[in-house]
Amino acid sequence: MIKPYMDENAQVFSDNDLEKEIRKYNKEIFELVDNTRKHKVEHGFTLCWNKEKKTTYINEICKGEHSCVNLKGCQYPYQFATIHVHPKGGGWVPSPKDVIGSLSESEAVFCVGAIGTTRKKDAFQCYTLTDETEPRQKYCKAWQDDDWMTTSSMIGDSVFKPGKNNILRPIFRLFRN
Repeated sequence: MIKPYMDENAQVFSDNDLEKEIRKYNKEIFELVDNTRKHKVEHGFTLCWNKEKKTTYINEICKGEHSCVNLKGCQYPYQFATIHVHPKGGGWVPSPKDVIGSLSESEAVFCVGAIGTTRKKDAFQCYTLTDETEPRQKYCKAWQDDDWMTTSSMIGDSVFKPGKNNILRPIFRLFRN
């Protein structure tokens, strides 16, 4: 189900809390990059939220295709994040499918990795969806209408022209240690 609104079941985290939780998995995150570089297909995993322990865990590491990876979800409403790597040339800008997946699962954060020209230049950009209803509704309508120009434009504006009425917000980057 696509939710063009803030999900009342979603737990709210500060940007610092999101970054702190994701950085716990730095080793596993950059192993995704190594596997993507080696196999030339996307790799990723989902982080699930354990409400009782107030922590996350990796659900399953998945291997995909050249331009997509189907990640195993968490039991609703406990999907915290998805993290995946685009093969060389893909960059860290999310695809329309990446954004709709995050909307559908009411994730707190999602991260998209890019293979650098050297291992030291490998990087991830992490995003959170804005809580603005209007851009969410516009994005969902464009997605349902197969309007790739609008969905791609909204992502580009969010990444390169941060401000009001954006669908997502870049919050932090991860680099290989």
